[in-house]
Amino acid sequence: MGLLPNMMIDLLIGTRSVRTRVLRVLGRDVYLEALPEIESELTPIPGQDFRVAWSEDDMRWSQAARMQDVLETLPIMLINLEGKPQHMDQRRVPRIKATVPVEYGIPNRERYLTTTLDLSSAGLRFPSAVLFWVDLDLALSLRLGGRTLEVRAKIVRIDKQVKDFRGRPGFETAVRFVGLGYQERARLEQFVQAHMKSKA
Repeated sequence: MGLLPNMMIDLLIGTRSVRTRVLRVLGRDVYLEALPEIESELTPIPGQDFRVAWSEDDMRWSQAARMQDVLETLPIMLINLEGKPQHMDQRRVPRIKATVPVEYGIPNRERYLTTTLDLSSAGLRFPSAVLFWVDLDLALSLRLGGRTLEVRAKIVRIDKQVKDFRGRPGFETAVRFVGLGYQERARLEQFVQAHMKSKA
């Protein structure tokens, strides 16, 4: 687990929380998008300690951090991570068993069509016709409520034992979404919630 470019994270500053985006990761040095003007007063000052939090593989993680510098001319924040990531809690984001059409493949390469085995706002599982490998980046196109959602994902688990999925052989593959924007995550959360209500 860990921070990746384009990942949305939360800065936990005292009792307040504010969201920003990871721009670049260089070891323990992380460059973040500066806070919007309406929230700029929450920007930690150099030397201030706080925590960062993010979602990964259906779990919430947090890690201690210290503000190094605020590059106002860009504008970018530079923070330094301390210690190791920790589980914030054991509560998972809701995951639904749903057969959502999805196209998948290595970016700018051939794509394959299948349907999901399950889905959450953090990731999904699907039967892959190709045996990929863990940590590979994939491009996905999900059909949610008649609209297409384009996302990037990273493979976190693969069952290398070929199985039969709805009459077709495949490899069960689990991915987590990478660099989801606010609108993309909101659409996923709305879809999951609507599906859960329809099954209640």
